[in-house]
Amino acid sequence: MALLPLKTFLQSVTDEVLSALENVMMKSAFLLKAMLPYWETAVSKFKVHRFADCTMLLLSQLEAGLRRVFAAVNKCPDRLLTAESTILYTTFDEILAKHLNDGSINQLPHFLGEPAMEFLWDFLNYQEGPRIRDRLSHGEINLREFPREAASQLLTFSLVLLLRFTAEDTLTELKVPEGRGWLSGTITSNGKTCLIFQI
Repeated sequence: MALLPLKTFLQSVTDEVLSALENVMMKSAFLLKAMLPYWETAVSKFKVHRFADCTMLLLSQLEAGLRRVFAAVNKCPDRLLTAESTILYTTFDEILAKHLNDGSINQLPHFLGEPAMEFLWDFLNYQEGPRIRDRLSHGEINLREFPREAASQLLTFSLVLLLRFTAEDTLTELKVPEGRGWLSGTITSNGKTCLIFQI
């Protein structure tokens, strides 16, 4: 079974991208500083070709960061809670849903934009997509053969989110290229093209 049915135009993660990611991690409001060691470990795992480890770490950190954004844009700070047996925990499933439990429209897709949401839906949810999180959690993937391309796409997308929540003066200081930079379009499993690098 092919893990990634996506045709991608994302470049492979280069040393330049890894360096930018390491710099931006320390300055982005997307992640809690207490979580920085997990992000650093994810990058380290990528560098030593432990792509499944890198992806598992990134997925949990993206979920935590997106949960914070979800709670803020939907004005529901109570949804920022950590997992407790008696309280509903906000997961990717709810974060990526079009509507909240109360029937109101989820504001996260509008806030992040269709290209970013299309990437997340494709990578995590669409039946024809890679559904990396599901396949990892159900043990359907041989960790030793986990494709570099999947970890590379997730790292690059992570950089996009980190940059989105980084102060403009920091971007100038880091000399982050505007426009498409390291990224271009991705053809998702449902045939849509998305540009995911938007500063």
